[in-house]
Amino acid sequence: MSEYAQRDEPVVGQTSIGPVVLLTAALLGFGIVMIFSTSGVLADRFGSPYFFLRRQAMWIALGSAGMLFASLFDYHNYRSLSLLVLAAVFVGLIAVLVPGLGTRFNGAKRWIRFAGFGFQPSEVAKLGLVVYMAHFLSRHQERIREFFHGFVPPVAILMAALMLIVVEPDLGTAALIGVVIFSMLFVAGIRIMHIAPITLVAGPVGLLVLLTRYAYMRRRFLAFLDPDIDPLGAGYHIRQSLIAIGSGGILGVGLGSSQQKLYYLSEAYTDFIYSVICEELGFVGAMVVVALFVALLYHGIRICNSAPDLYGTLLAFGIVMLIGLQAAVHIAVVTASVPTKGISLPLVSFGGSNLCLTMFALGILVNIARHEPGESPGVISYESEDGYLP
Repeated sequence: MSEYAQRDEPVVGQTSIGPVVLLTAALLGFGIVMIFSTSGVLADRFGSPYFFLRRQAMWIALGSAGMLFASLFDYHNYRSLSLLVLAAVFVGLIAVLVPGLGTRFNGAKRWIRFAGFGFQPSEVAKLGLVVYMAHFLSRHQERIREFFHGFVPPVAILMAALMLIVVEPDLGTAALIGVVIFSMLFVAGIRIMHIAPITLVAGPVGLLVLLTRYAYMRRRFLAFLDPDIDPLGAGYHIRQSLIAIGSGGILGVGLGSSQQKLYYLSEAYTDFIYSVICEELGFVGAMVVVALFVALLYHGIRICNSAPDLYGTLLAFGIVMLIGLQAAVHIAVVTASVPTKGISLPLVSFGGSNLCLTMFALGILVNIARHEPGESPGVISYESEDGYLP
């Protein structure tokens, strides 16, 4: 970890609290404007052009409450809750697969709905696994380079969770979580020789299995290589996305003037919202969004580097990776840089589960920044006779 500032000097992490809050608000504001612009036509089906706008405003209110709570709740306390969090992750991932509990949509069982509302257990799993892994890796720092004690336990837990997510199926989320957790393992000090066999062997083998096991994945991959091979099928969405991006030019066609959102571009207010941003606001608007995310991640890394302990560093790093990687994948998908995968743009796309969990995670990031380097949490003792507890 980096050397910390003196107690009587401004703390780097604390100076990032304001920017994190302001950048979060800016992205939320940008998102709600674009959601209203992209969802107006579809919202008429629900009897009001403000249907999606009102629901997003409700989710933002709930997310703001969660972010405020997380920013005030000492992040060290999550260590005592880590096993409960992990248990909740697996209960949710199993429950969504139970007939009668999970809701099937577009061929996948990813939702649990109750009283007209729903949430995705896989979204909870993202943050939940980061919270648990930060605790495990910081607790067993001295044994983290051992294969059986430091490498096998976290990887076994990760693989069990990923298998449940793949069964839904939600391959994109599984890949996202896998990259984030393996990044945390690397930062924590896991031996490269332990990670290398999985990344170099299991990765290509897993990709081959997915392409042969899931026909829709194979079609998407082939469409990624050549969108014209199936222009009205697997290549349709990416072609429409590229048309939207190309139509925007430098300054865009104007806010609310997108043509592709008129039933040409699927999920224009969620999975392809960045395409409409490019069309309506052009290259300039698209770069503003990228700049906001880069600034948010920059301040997140500052908080990570100035965290008072290894647990805070790993927790902050995992949160920054979650948000940054998801934003990068969304932009990569809509620009045909990677195969098509439905993934929302954090804080901008319409949705409740992802938005609320992202804002809660940012609240944790703010709380980490509020603790001065060298500060003793004085919350919970983690000593044990054998030095190895879960």
